[in-house]
Amino acid sequence: MNSIFNKIISLEATGEKLRHLRNHCGFRVSEIKEYLGLSSVQSIYKWEHGVCLPAHEHLLGLSTLYNCPINDLLVSYSINYEPDDLIF
Repeated sequence: MNSIFNKIISLEATGEKLRHLRNHCGFRVSEIKEYLGLSSVQSIYKWEHGVCLPAHEHLLGLSTLYNCPINDLLVSYSINYEPDDLIF
């Protein structure tokens, strides 16, 4: 039987990558907040601590600001499972 592969986004690794990119580009959290039009910095801290992911419009803004494709902002890994393992 054929295996099924699925991509899963790692919240923690993506958060670390977002924090690294922000620091590498020399931005403060408050500057990111202003650029994205957020009302507070809490969302950015949640992203960077792996609590949640940015919404698609924020990913687009971050990719523009950091000059990289959206896919480069996200860290994913593959999982492999057999069709017999699926429960419907």
